[in-house]
Amino acid sequence: YAKPIDGASGLMATSEYSFPVVSPIRVAMFYDVGNVWADGYEVHLGDLASSLGGGLRFDVPGFPIRIDYAHVISADDELSLTEPWVLWIGYDF
Repeated sequence: YAKPIDGASGLMATSEYSFPVVSPIRVAMFYDVGNVWADGYEVHLGDLASSLGGGLRFDVPGFPIRIDYAHVISADDELSLTEPWVLWIGYDF
């Protein structure tokens, strides 16, 4: 049995609090929860992965940068336990 990596339905939520340190740098704390399922309209709330973490935000005009570290609270599979560091360049949307 191979677990799918992509899916037809998903659920994701994030809560983040950030505060300025020195312009243009902010410190952030966050909580993420979510998962993806193979079938459309399939959601199992007991299968959610979640993490708690923190990071730095560099507010460069037109080019925001985020460096985050997350601690896994609840994993849904082995992939949820890997890569706690994330580098994000650009906007979320």
